[in-house]
Amino acid sequence: MYPYNLFKKWVTPYKVLVCISALLLNSHISEASGSKKPKKVSKGKVYSFKFFHDQLLLTNDELKMKKRDRILAEENLTVSKSGHYPKLDLKVGANGGSEQEASSSSVDPSGGAGKMGLSGGSAGTSNYKVNSDSISGSLGLTYNVFSRFATHNSILNAQNGVNQKLLERDLLLDRKKKELIHLLLEMQSLLKIKKVLLRAEYLLKRLAYKSRSKTRRLFFGSSRGLKIDKKYKEILYQKTKVTEYIETGHLALKNLIPNYRPYWLKGLKKLSISYNLPSFDDASKKFLKKSKTSKNLSLDIQNYKNIHNTTTWERAWIPLAFLSASQTTTQSLKTKEVSNGWSASLVFQFNLFDGFYSSARRSQAFNMYKISQIKKRDQLSKGVILLRKDYAQVKTSSRKKNFIQAIIREKRFKIKNIKQIRERGVSTKTEESFMLLDLAKKEMDKREAQKNYEIALLNIATNIDELNKVKIYESTTL
Repeated sequence: MYPYNLFKKWVTPYKVLVCISALLLNSHISEASGSKKPKKVSKGKVYSFKFFHDQLLLTNDELKMKKRDRILAEENLTVSKSGHYPKLDLKVGANGGSEQEASSSSVDPSGGAGKMGLSGGSAGTSNYKVNSDSISGSLGLTYNVFSRFATHNSILNAQNGVNQKLLERDLLLDRKKKELIHLLLEMQSLLKIKKVLLRAEYLLKRLAYKSRSKTRRLFFGSSRGLKIDKKYKEILYQKTKVTEYIETGHLALKNLIPNYRPYWLKGLKKLSISYNLPSFDDASKKFLKKSKTSKNLSLDIQNYKNIHNTTTWERAWIPLAFLSASQTTTQSLKTKEVSNGWSASLVFQFNLFDGFYSSARRSQAFNMYKISQIKKRDQLSKGVILLRKDYAQVKTSSRKKNFIQAIIREKRFKIKNIKQIRERGVSTKTEESFMLLDLAKKEMDKREAQKNYEIALLNIATNIDELNKVKIYESTTL
């Protein structure tokens, strides 16, 4: 027991000394750090889809142009309505001039001479100028009593023009919202794929460097080294492609939202969409009868019908009728005399012959009316075909996406197993890097299928005016 007691006596003071040293060292470190508090890691600002959509509505240039188009259409309607009102014109003028007048005070009223021995009466006549300066004013009124319904049909067309601009703006709003949803989903997926590629690049870059060194060529083998080099270059190609897609996406978002900033995307919540897809029969019926596209084409037909109705009244035996009236006042600056006068007239104008202009206009309007009917039928028929293609795309893309997702789950499971191996040799890292590359490629394939699925889904919702029924889910976990 003696050696043990001696060891115990020696260890106990040593332990106390170590504890004291540790306390002193800790105190020294605390004093050196002073009163500095640990820095808090600030989280970046989180953005929602609503923020992006609000910025789109406020700043998009195409939407601004459509707003101006609507204002122009409303002003055109005001111009057309002016045909129902009379026109009043006020004219004020200053007139200057003089007139030659003859004085006959020395001429005998009977026509004889005023003095004996003089023949004729002209010898006593004298000429002088009379100032005719004056001011005048006139108030005129004109009113179209009967314009052969041209004003009425012009107002109808202008009102249709306003309605068309409103429809076109709604269509543009739907299209821009659809583009925004698609772009944000695409960018988030590309950023996710880029992370996988960067991890695979990191592993393969180290392996490629080791495989090129002379000391490790025998260990790797020539064929394995070539394979690593090939995979590394493939990684660089895939990463470059994804990076360029991301840069292009930033530009596309900048076009949609002129004040867009790239850091907005980093703070955007994870987005996903869902839409309760109606049956194809219900969707096609709604597209044909109630869609904005159908309404816009119907307005075109109505416009040409109104023009045709106007031209049918342009006949030689159907007159234009308008009323004109005026009141004129003139005052002489010399005599201060004032003269007043008024006039009124009701005019009927018959276009007896206009070089076949009216008949040509009638023919043009009738043919444009028929063309607009055929155009609507053709456009809606093509729209139904595109709608059917979108339905097919939804089904095939969904199946393809599920198939690729199953492959991705399998690859992720294998990568997880590789990471759980205790002794990680070079071969394990090589296999992991290869599988990460394959995983990234499958993620890109999945994204392509998902993109086609989302585009088709959004197209259907937009074409049948149900984009507001597309639900957008947001998650803070990316």
